[in-house]
Amino acid sequence: MQQSFRFNGPVSFSYDGVGPLPGEVRGSAAEPDTTLLVRMAARPGDFPDTLQDVILFAPAAAQGASQVAAWSLSVAGRVMPLTSPPVIHRDAQALAEAVIRPRAVRWRTRIFWRLVFVLMNFSVGRALLLRLYQR
Repeated sequence: MQQSFRFNGPVSFSYDGVGPLPGEVRGSAAEPDTTLLVRMAARPGDFPDTLQDVILFAPAAAQGASQVAAWSLSVAGRVMPLTSPPVIHRDAQALAEAVIRPRAVRWRTRIFWRLVFVLMNFSVGRALLLRLYQR
């Protein structure tokens, strides 16, 4: 049985023409906290910049995940074999935020950094900060 990853919502497609794998399909998967990235060598002729109804098919377990030809991408019912295996990225930020709670910051520290950022917006403020830093 073939495993599939369904992209959630619109998916971006870009093709810069540089490097061995210049085409890129990127979007979030239906699984929570998962981003799918598919690189391809050849540009399909009529792909728009935003794709709908995209499914990534993984190879069957008997074939092995290392076989590149077994991976395929389906866009609106049109199936294309991939020249390289896709990158499946699981976002670790949400997992880390669930386990590690943010620490409260002292009000003096917050005021200090806000003042620094306000001063950085002006040339006189940048000069003052640079002079204080070089002491």
